[in-house]
Amino acid sequence: LQELSSVFSDEDIENYRFLINNKMKYVPQQKGVLWTCSCGTTNYDVEKCHVCEADRTKVMDYIDVDCLHNARIESKYEQGITLRKQQSVDSLKIAIALFKEINGYKDSGELADECREELKIAESVAAEKKLEEEKRMEIRRVEEEEKAKKNKKIMILVAAVAIVCLAGILIAKNVVIPSSNYNKAVKLMESGDYEEAYAIFSELNDYRDSEDRAAEAQKGVWYEAGLACLERQEYEDAVGYFYKARPFKDSEGKDYFEKIQIFKQPLVSKETHLNYIALCPVCAAKMEVFFQHAKDKQEQLYNDIAEKDNTRKEYI
Repeated sequence: LQELSSVFSDEDIENYRFLINNKMKYVPQQKGVLWTCSCGTTNYDVEKCHVCEADRTKVMDYIDVDCLHNARIESKYEQGITLRKQQSVDSLKIAIALFKEINGYKDSGELADECREELKIAESVAAEKKLEEEKRMEIRRVEEEEKAKKNKKIMILVAAVAIVCLAGILIAKNVVIPSSNYNKAVKLMESGDYEEAYAIFSELNDYRDSEDRAAEAQKGVWYEAGLACLERQEYEDAVGYFYKARPFKDSEGKDYFEKIQIFKQPLVSKETHLNYIALCPVCAAKMEVFFQHAKDKQEQLYNDIAEKDNTRKEYI
């Protein structure tokens, strides 16, 4: 088989392949019902190559240079008409170039002039569309900027509200609520409810003098426990509680003392203030323990006092 380059120039080879397909390589041959396609395939009595699907008539006719040139010109003419129908700026420019290239073929010159007029209109329309699109883009840009500013303001407002709320919560948590609880605990202490006061002061931790108040309230709890033990005549336990509560002050901040009767019946026959002494709660509890477990010592003490100061015997 002969190469196409043996009968065609490079430009003609390009045109031949453009009109048929890119698989064209050889000079086609016809022998009766057998024909060899330009792709190199031998076909038997068919109009299209069974490998590259090239049309037999075109393959055989276009091998003639004049026929090839005419077919290429007609192809450009048809392509120009197709592009003109699209009426876009780019398609009209290509159509004008094609009609100019084949000027003189059919009505290519007139079509080129018509395409130029249509191109002016298309360019004007395209310019208007571009301007409208730019306006739309500008409007969208402004709207987006306004939206962004609005969202920013909203975010700032939300953040400000959140900060105010957080500040309110912190103030309530660290100032208002502690202050209210502190005042409540102070009143509880003044009313003698040391246990509840101690619980509140302990939770307040280092708020104002809560730690000192809690320690004082704890003493009050121990003191109340000591009094309860005294009432049950559990004097040793009372000593332990009173010892923890020392030094103890009452709700007015004054030192607190217990009134203890020194001698009881049958050692004394009548009531007199000379038979009482003031002791701190610890010492008072210790004395009760002493009297409970050492009644003979109490009697001996009574006798010793009577012997040393006979004048006081009549009072006790």
